[in-house]
Amino acid sequence: MRLRDLSASDIAQWAELAESSSHPNPFWHPDFVLPAAMVLAPRNTVELVVAHSGDGWLGCLPVCHASRGPLQLLASFTNAYCFDGTPLIAAGCEEQVAEALVAHFEREVRGALWLPTLVDGPATTALIAALGESRNLEIAEERSWERSVLTEKGAGELASRLGKKGRSELRRRRRRLADDLGAAPRCKPLDSGDAVLNECLRVEASGWKGKAGTALACDPHHAGFFRQVARAFDTRGAFVVYGLLVGDRLAAFVTALSAGGQLFAFKRGYDEGLRRYAPGRLLDLDFADYFVRERPERLVDSCCDRGDDVMAGLWPERRGVRSLLVTRGWALRAATRVALPAYRGARRALAATCTRATGSARRLRSRLASGGARPGE
Repeated sequence: MRLRDLSASDIAQWAELAESSSHPNPFWHPDFVLPAAMVLAPRNTVELVVAHSGDGWLGCLPVCHASRGPLQLLASFTNAYCFDGTPLIAAGCEEQVAEALVAHFEREVRGALWLPTLVDGPATTALIAALGESRNLEIAEERSWERSVLTEKGAGELASRLGKKGRSELRRRRRRLADDLGAAPRCKPLDSGDAVLNECLRVEASGWKGKAGTALACDPHHAGFFRQVARAFDTRGAFVVYGLLVGDRLAAFVTALSAGGQLFAFKRGYDEGLRRYAPGRLLDLDFADYFVRERPERLVDSCCDRGDDVMAGLWPERRGVRSLLVTRGWALRAATRVALPAYRGARRALAATCTRATGSARRLRSRLASGGARPGE
């Protein structure tokens, strides 16, 4: 089903499935996918593969055509802001829905299927089992890793993981922060009004992401996507903003999406001008207490990328994640193993080029505004 062809009834059933899926995944909720598709797939290339029984939706996976030509690559619609690609499947229907999805892919996939960021659990297990029984499709490549999660048990172990010296150092930084800024730092949940969201965007752009041109605030469309997701999830009580304030100044923040009794980290940042006080780490410790004392969820997923798990030193528990490359036949398997690394490399090169171009444009605009541009620029 193409997104533009969805009726109001379709979207309502999609949302109902997302909120009752056996594996909670807020990144496949219509409140997330629809605005993401507007920003990241403007040519209406995103479709939904839907498993249904009668009028009810039992499974759903957003997909897009990542490439065309001799080697057609169909991929789940994961993107820079989506940290979980596990299909939505109604509880108790994992095997049936996985078999239906694989049967659909057997008919539709002409080249390769890429399923990144599948979180371990009943849905992923059923999908891998169904692919293993397929006569036409086979898993050509599987990569697995782990990322940090926080539970009540893990939150109770934070002090011991920091050690006496680490705890003493953070207390010292907190005191220095209070002395230098003339106000005691305090952490608390914040509302998701425009003023708070705009301040979060400003803080994120104050650091390296702003300098590299990759912060949300560097692109008005991406900033608008963030606001739209925040408002939509907040309407359902599923958006969390937690911040470290010093007086009226936001020193650090973390946002998260709630689904199925779990929190999924979304965007975070800290004020670069306060870096020497480690505001991000101070916030992390207070957030763990807030999660245990006040939140109803039983787990927080860090949603960290492979090789960049910033919470690994604090959160001791892990959950498995894997990516699957599925192909049709041995010839395509061999071709895909050659083509996919090239495709990934081209994406990284394009992203780096865009980042450098965006950063150069921002620096030029700044010099022009200050009258400091060099002749000929």
